[in-house]
Amino acid sequence: MVAMALERQRLSDEQRNILVETEKEKMRSNLLRAISHDLRTPLTGILGASSAILENEGSLDADINRQLIVNIREDSQWLIRMVENLLSVTRIKEGTMNVTKTLEAGEEIIADAVGRIRVRYPGSNIRVKVPDELLEIPMDGTLIAQVIINLLENAIKHSAEDSLVEINLKKQGNQAVFEVLDNGQGIPEEEMPYLFEGYLSKENKPLDSSRGMGIGLSICKTIVNAHQGNLEAENRKDGGTIFRFTLPLKGSE
Repeated sequence: MVAMALERQRLSDEQRNILVETEKEKMRSNLLRAISHDLRTPLTGILGASSAILENEGSLDADINRQLIVNIREDSQWLIRMVENLLSVTRIKEGTMNVTKTLEAGEEIIADAVGRIRVRYPGSNIRVKVPDELLEIPMDGTLIAQVIINLLENAIKHSAEDSLVEINLKKQGNQAVFEVLDNGQGIPEEEMPYLFEGYLSKENKPLDSSRGMGIGLSICKTIVNAHQGNLEAENRKDGGTIFRFTLPLKGSE
C-alpha cells in the first residue's frame, strides 16, 4: 500500500510538472507574439516616414518634412524605452537584478514621471494629488517612475483629447497607494483576467491594438511585485479606469 501510494504521488508530481512546463511555454509563446506585435508598429512607422523623406527629397512641404522627422524620433524613443523595460523586467524575473530600495519622496517620483509625460504629450491634462505630509517610500525610484509613466501613457492614449487624467498618492496603514484614473471607455470585463498576463486572451487576440498596452502592463506588474507590492485595475462607475498599485512603507533595509 505504501509503494502504491508513493507511485501515485510520483505520477501526480510528474503530471503537475508537465502542466507547469506547458503553461510556461504558453506564456513564453504569448510574450514573444506580443513583443512582435508591439515592435512592428513603430518600426513600420519609422520605415514609412524615412522612405517618404528619401523619395521626396527637396519636394516635401517643410511642415510635413518636420512632422515626419518628429514621428521618427518619437517612434525611436518609444523603441528604446521598450527595450530598456524588457531588459529590466527580464533581469528581475531571472533574479539577476536585485531591486535596490532607498527612501524616496513619493511626490518627487510622481513629479519626475509627470514631467516626462508632459514633454511627450504637451497638451495632456494631468492633475496630481499628494498628501500634505512628506511620504518617504522604500523603492527603486527609476523603476517606479517607469511604472507611473507607463500607466499615465496608457491613460492618455485611451482617453479623449484634453480628457482629465488624475494621479493620486495616499497613505493607507503601512502602505503607499498610487492611483492613475482616466475618463476613457474602460476595459471590457471579459479582458480583465488577462490584463497583466502578457497580452493574449482566451480568444487568442491582443488585449489592445495600441502599442504599449499589454507589454507595458506586464512590465509594471513585474516591477511592482519585485517591490513586494500589488498592481490592480478596475473600471469606474461613471466611465474610465483606475489603475492602483501599492508599495510597503517598510523594507528599505
